[in-house]
Amino acid sequence: MMLQKNTDYTLNKGNKSTLSLIELIRSITDHSCRQALHEFHSNRTIFYLNGADPMLFVDYLIKLREKSLPPAQRTIQSLELADKAYDITLDKFSRLPASANTSEPEQGIDCRFYFQAFLEHAESLLISKHPADGFEQEIIAAHALQNFVRRHYYFSFIEAERQNSRFWTRYNWNICGHTLCIWLPIYISGLNRRKWLERNIDDPDPARPGERQRIQKIVDKKLAKPSLLYIDEKSKVATDNVPPLWDTDYENEDLLLGTVVAREKADNIEKQRRSIQRLGPEKLKQMIKRIFTDISSDNYNVGKIARDYGLSKSTFSRFAGSKWQNNKKVPDLWQNTAQVLLTHPVFKEVLKISGMLKHIKDNFGINEAPKDS
Repeated sequence: MMLQKNTDYTLNKGNKSTLSLIELIRSITDHSCRQALHEFHSNRTIFYLNGADPMLFVDYLIKLREKSLPPAQRTIQSLELADKAYDITLDKFSRLPASANTSEPEQGIDCRFYFQAFLEHAESLLISKHPADGFEQEIIAAHALQNFVRRHYYFSFIEAERQNSRFWTRYNWNICGHTLCIWLPIYISGLNRRKWLERNIDDPDPARPGERQRIQKIVDKKLAKPSLLYIDEKSKVATDNVPPLWDTDYENEDLLLGTVVAREKADNIEKQRRSIQRLGPEKLKQMIKRIFTDISSDNYNVGKIARDYGLSKSTFSRFAGSKWQNNKKVPDLWQNTAQVLLTHPVFKEVLKISGMLKHIKDNFGINEAPKDS
């Protein structure tokens, strides 16, 4: 949807407090209404967290920043990342460019793109849920917006990590004479970058408003692996190094299996083979994340990863080989991954639903951990 120049100036006048949440946000997206944006940020206490009183957007964002960094985890670097993620997310939902009511192009973050994405999601949600009245519609929309904001803080954290990381670099994707600057991981290099984008990005259009953000979001979803992730506090595999960033009652949040396994293996590095112990905890975590990332992008090469981390191919095969199904001995990493799947309540539920629970138990020889008394 192309953003329109505001030609109905009466929409920018009057009391915005009487508008529903959907109407208020549509006033921002369709008419670049700063008064509506002010109403949203100054008066709409629609966010909540852990039983606290309803709060404004900025207060909720502060809470997300605090939850992403428990006191025991705070370092100068992690505080900088959390602050940067906070700033990026705040801009996503508050920055209305100076040229919003003109025909001049504007670079950088524009909150209308993010609010428009929310509207499309919320409208689809309301059609499927059939709210009985305006009050129920308001509750559904507010809950959906809270989930949407929380998810974008997650993406902002990825963006902050990427900007601080030597493992991501900018790639200028040339499309029909126009250029889009996209962040990509360094393990996708050269011509493979264009090929990957062409395979994974449908209908790229540099002239479409918000196109760079849309493409970067797809890249993040497929390739980015943030280090601060939600793990249920009661999980058997959770450690002090895995802060509970998201709340358990929120829906549709991803748990990144590779990161969970990497942390568990690094925390128990003394139990690994000597050749693996010599990598050290941080390098071991990095290698395991690389393994899961390469598998997810259909780019898993045992020999290449072994070389990159200074291991022999036979040592790496015993740790994370890809051709073991006909052998009795399951590689260490896949045995451990199966254990994580069975002990983590969310992963285990996925196994039950998919019908894979019995298969994992039978083929990996794993007994479930006893239930807490």
